[in-house]
Amino acid sequence: MKIIISATTSWNLYNSRLGLIKALIAKGHDVVLLAPRDEYSQTLLDFGYRWENWPLEPRGLNLFRELHSLFFLISFYRREQPNIVHHFTPKGVIYGSFAAKLAGINRIYNTITGLGYAFSDTSPPLLKQLFLFLYPLALKNTQTIFQNPENKTYFLQKNITQEKNSTLIRSSGVDVNRFEYRREPDGICTVMLPSRFVVEKGITYFAEAAKILHERKVPIECVLVGKSEQDQPNAISQTQLNEWAESGLISWWGWKEDMATIYPKVHIVCLPTFYSEGVPKVLIEAAACGRSLIATDVPGCREVVQDEYNGILIPPKNTEALADAIEILARDPDLRKKMGGNSRKLAVDIFSAKENAQAYLNLYNKQPSSG
Repeated sequence: MKIIISATTSWNLYNSRLGLIKALIAKGHDVVLLAPRDEYSQTLLDFGYRWENWPLEPRGLNLFRELHSLFFLISFYRREQPNIVHHFTPKGVIYGSFAAKLAGINRIYNTITGLGYAFSDTSPPLLKQLFLFLYPLALKNTQTIFQNPENKTYFLQKNITQEKNSTLIRSSGVDVNRFEYRREPDGICTVMLPSRFVVEKGITYFAEAAKILHERKVPIECVLVGKSEQDQPNAISQTQLNEWAESGLISWWGWKEDMATIYPKVHIVCLPTFYSEGVPKVLIEAAACGRSLIATDVPGCREVVQDEYNGILIPPKNTEALADAIEILARDPDLRKKMGGNSRKLAVDIFSAKENAQAYLNLYNKQPSSG
C-alpha cells in the first residue's frame, strides 16, 4: 500500500514517527513523508525516505497562504492517490482531512496528540470555538486515534467523533534500545526540565521552585534543556532565560538533539506542565532511561507517571508542591533507584516504539468504520 504520513513540521516526523515509518517500510509499504521544510527535512532524505515539501506555515494565519497550503494538499493527494493518509498535529489533522476527502481518499487516519494550544487556558476563546467547529467536519468518516483516554472522552462528549471511529494508542512510543537504562551519575543530584520554552510547560514554576529549594539549602542542581521559541504564543523570552541562568539558581544546557545521551546525566526529570498534552515524549524517554519522574496530575502526564510508583504527581501551577516533590527525591537516592527501575519497566511494557508501531499496523489492517 501507498501510505502518506503527514505532520506540520519535519521535526515531528523525525522525532516522533520514525518507529512507525520504519515498521511500515519493513512491511513493504510505499511510504511518503509530507511536511513543511525545516532543518530535519534533509535528515529524513539522508535516511533514504521519500520526503515531500508541504508549503505550510505551522502557525500561520494569513488567509491567502492558508488556502494555498490547503489547495496544494488537495492536488498532492489527487496526484499520489495513496491507499491511506495519516495526519498528526491539530492543523495537519484538519487541513489533511478536508484535502483527503476532496481528493477522494477513503482511508483517513488522524492522531490527536493532545488538545494543543487552542484548548489551553491561555489561548483566545475564539480559537477554541473555531477548532470545535472544524474538528467535527474534519473527523467525520475518518479514524481518530487518541493518546490518552481523557482526550478521547472529551471528543466523544463534544460529539466531535464517534466511539466506533475512535481508538486509543498510548503515546508515540519510545525506542527502548536507544533510550536504555543507565544508573544514576555520581555527584550532586540534578533535576532536569526538558521542554519547549513556553509558559504552559510550567517553566516559570520550575524557576520559582529552584529558588525555594535554594532557600531550603537542598543540595540540588536545577537544569533546563530546550530553546526559546519566539514564534510561539506565550514563549519564554531569551532575556528571561538568560536572567535565570545568570542568577545561578538554574543551569541552562541549551537545545540538545540527542536526548538519549542527556537523560543519563541527570537524576530526576520533571515536567510541571499545564498544557493539554497527549503523552509527553520527554517523560517516556526519561522513563526508558530509568529516571524517577515528577509531573503534574493532568491528562497525558498521568499516563506515564504513576504516583509513588515511578514518580510523583503534583497539582498544576503549584510551586510549593513542585519544590516539595523535588526535595523528596533529591534527599532519597534509594527511592529514586526504585522509581527509576519501575519507570524502565513501564517504558518497556507499555510505551515501546515497537509495540506502538504494531498497534498502528493492526489498525491499518482493519477496514475503517464510517459514519
